[in-house]
Amino acid sequence: MTILGQALGRDLRFEAQGDEEARAEMIAAMPAKYVEAFFNFYADATLDESKVSPAVRALTARPPRSFAQWASAHASAFG
Repeated sequence: MTILGQALGRDLRFEAQGDEEARAEMIAAMPAKYVEAFFNFYADATLDESKVSPAVRALTARPPRSFAQWASAHASAFG
């Protein structure tokens, strides 16, 4: 939130949503298998894809950007 807020030049706040409410909203918009994968990753921490991969450099021939760099470059998309 801090990095995106800085890129946008404003304070952002986060309002937590309960798992059951989030699950119900997500299932209404996408297949249940994707919802389960989301919860496995974010809520249950059973999927770990946090390792840095050389794929960005290999595919684009340039180093990956930080989230702050990405947020700054795309700030206009968040109006």
